[in-house]
Amino acid sequence: TFVSKLHLKDAPGGAYNVVGLQWYNGANGYEAGDTHCLCIALDVGRIQLMKSEVDKDPITLLTDMSIVETRWNHNGSLLAVAGCQAGVDKDINLVKFYNPMGAMVRQLKVPGKQLSSVSWEGG
Repeated sequence: TFVSKLHLKDAPGGAYNVVGLQWYNGANGYEAGDTHCLCIALDVGRIQLMKSEVDKDPITLLTDMSIVETRWNHNGSLLAVAGCQAGVDKDINLVKFYNPMGAMVRQLKVPGKQLSSVSWEGG
């Protein structure tokens, strides 16, 4: 059932693909009462965090990497963003962790040629 069109704030010009559409459903509670729980990730490194599908003031993140996948943890307090960042000599696989307000908490370099997915243990 169609509800409405979803507006991407500050959407980049040109071609891009949606590579992540993750909605933390609140099954394990929320860290804060009115928090961002909907994540829309574009392959060009842009993420939009929203409180709902009709959020008028979403948060836009620029990750500085090509995004492969996103995943909320078990209680919606961290968003893992997997991707690849262009380096001087070679590309670097990274997983960046963001809180629901869009602040980057940590980043993790991942060895290997290509990162294709991200997952949380037990979640």
